[in-house]
Amino acid sequence: MRNTGNKAVLLGIIIVAGLFLAAMYELLLLRYETGNTYPVYSSMRTDPLGTRALHDAYAAIPGLRVSRNLLPINSLEDSASTAIIMAGALPTKDPEDLLESLERMVSSGNRLLITFAPLYSEYRFDRYTGKDDEEEEAASDDAPADEEPFTITPVDDTFPEEEESARERELREQEERLLGRIGSIQDRWGFRYLFERIPRDDDGDYEVWEAALVSEVPGLPEVMSWHTGLGFDELDEAWTTLYLREDTPVVVERAWGDGTIVLASDTFFVSNEAMRSERHTGLLAWLVGPQDAVIFDETHLGIGESPGVMTLARRYRLHGVIAALAMVTLLFVWRNMLTLVPRQATSQRDPFAGRRVYPGQTLAAGFLNLLRRSVPLPRLLEICHEEWVKSEKAFGTRHRNEDEDIQRVMELNRAASPKHRDSAGDYRRISAILAKKKGTL
Repeated sequence: MRNTGNKAVLLGIIIVAGLFLAAMYELLLLRYETGNTYPVYSSMRTDPLGTRALHDAYAAIPGLRVSRNLLPINSLEDSASTAIIMAGALPTKDPEDLLESLERMVSSGNRLLITFAPLYSEYRFDRYTGKDDEEEEAASDDAPADEEPFTITPVDDTFPEEEESARERELREQEERLLGRIGSIQDRWGFRYLFERIPRDDDGDYEVWEAALVSEVPGLPEVMSWHTGLGFDELDEAWTTLYLREDTPVVVERAWGDGTIVLASDTFFVSNEAMRSERHTGLLAWLVGPQDAVIFDETHLGIGESPGVMTLARRYRLHGVIAALAMVTLLFVWRNMLTLVPRQATSQRDPFAGRRVYPGQTLAAGFLNLLRRSVPLPRLLEICHEEWVKSEKAFGTRHRNEDEDIQRVMELNRAASPKHRDSAGDYRRISAILAKKKGTL
């Protein structure tokens, strides 16, 4: 009864654990299906703030190859006729090796589209673009000569000015070696970011602006809604303005080598929400252009693929192997937790052999079990006779194993077929012969 109760408790624990794991799996599956675990404007996100609808729409076009990039930009293969989409970018500075990789890819005949995440706060704009640092440097340069800036004297002031400058230069070189050189597309591509405050309506919500077409590119919509205060200014002559928000360029394009670069200060028009409520098919077709492949970059959003064991397992479809190993591990744990034969509660020591013996078993019973597994029944008498002969030789009583009667019984036993051998009867005959022999000695 006690064993049955333990099994019921174990079965209940297994059922509860299984239900818990199933519920957790459903919750995780639900979150990954909606995609809200991914950053805003990721092509793997299916809610209104993602770009999955645009990804799937491009993938449904015959002859257009669509993929996602989860590896560093500099690891992409150099190929022509590819549109690279970086949606939801921030107007920050970037490593120069990344910018050089983008420029090299565009120069080989590709098309680069960068849409920036909407900005409503001037504070965030200043933090992203580094405008605060520039204003502090300008303020320090414009300070009057007779006004000494407020400084804090360090406790350890033993280093001369030349040595301190050398130390700062060394720290800067170490930072560049670790993080790489930092640059801005403003300086490299010839433009400046601009921010304009977005007014609020009576309910406190930001107003939606309009971006008007100012280019003669056919198929583009005349007006689009615009949801950001970010714009572009001081454009180089190579740039062509396509859309203006009032007097501020918000969508611009320029040639770079054999390719083109497109910048848009808003990402709403490529989002899932826009695909449902404000879809401009002509604009979406123009974004890709004549390219025959589209790559949605995810690395600028912080999504990357670091090759590891699980990555290789998914790549080479080793799900079945992993499941089999998990099953074997569970069986091993279960085998060590439960035994098929119930354990005895008490034990005692064998005073002769010095080994642990459990009640219900004796050395004789174990010896018989060993004989049954090791010695074939038809050869039992023959093996016993051979061992008896060896023992007689060891003790020097050779006259007994030379007895003709015993040899005759053994020959008859060997001559009989295995099914008809009477080993027990022959054993009794040999015992009678030995008893008779012992009485005559």
